[in-house]
Amino acid sequence: MEPLTTATTFATIIGLVQAFKQERKGNESAEKQEFLDWLSSHKHEVIRKRIEENQSVLLSIQTILEQDNEVLLEKLDSIDRILAGLSSRLEGFGAIAVGMYPDSEISEQARSILAQFVESGASTLGVSKCLGGGLGLHAFGGGGDIQYEEKRFVEADLKVLCDYGLLTLDYNGRGDPIYRITRNAARYVEGTSKQ
Repeated sequence: MEPLTTATTFATIIGLVQAFKQERKGNESAEKQEFLDWLSSHKHEVIRKRIEENQSVLLSIQTILEQDNEVLLEKLDSIDRILAGLSSRLEGFGAIAVGMYPDSEISEQARSILAQFVESGASTLGVSKCLGGGLGLHAFGGGGDIQYEEKRFVEADLKVLCDYGLLTLDYNGRGDPIYRITRNAARYVEGTSKQ
């Protein structure tokens, strides 16, 4: 399966599971066969076939369907917000993403920090406190300093990048934060720079 097809199939399945669970009354769990039958009755035969072809996906859907409706809908909403946030900088999708979740947008500063980090070739980003406030961001391994304009928002931007899985947060021996780049960050920067 091609990557784009996989990505759209994942988003479609998530949306369909959410619609299926919202149609059900109360907190009753459902069996995967009920979901598959529901897909057929709603004319989603191609998705049903893809699901049935993958035993791992079938088992995962069964696990999801057994979860409490309220908890599951919260998780699905979280996935939706993350996808909207990641899409907020993609041409053609940004307006939809921000329209649906105005608070999910990845700021231009956050995208710039991430792009500089990716382009530096470094895998670790150190943080130091600067005189007069603000933070110094240092890409270790010859990457140099990361530049940004709005010092009051830099910590929030780094948190958003972690929340979306583009950076991971760790701490050094002194307890100072260290951010590590993820493969998804490189893919995201590559995808948003092609616009």
